[in-house]
Amino acid sequence: MLAKRGDVDAARELAGLLAGRGNLDGLRTRTNAGDGIAAGRLIDRLSKRGRGKEAALLRRHGLHTDGSTARKWRNILPEVP
Repeated sequence: MLAKRGDVDAARELAGLLAGRGNLDGLRTRTNAGDGIAAGRLIDRLSKRGRGKEAALLRRHGLHTDGSTARKWRNILPEVP
């Protein structure tokens, strides 16, 4: 359990660093690797950059590196109201 908690803390820290630097490619790579924390940060950054449509697609369906949609995040991220 402790190792798992460390993994979550490390993922949170990495996502924060990537988001702080505006590294959308890094956040997208982490998101595609299954990092839900990075996905949340990516959605936030996209929204703040005026890319709300892309953020909404990611929230609803997930995105592959090439920008195509996928359904992998549907059960991880909260639904858009």
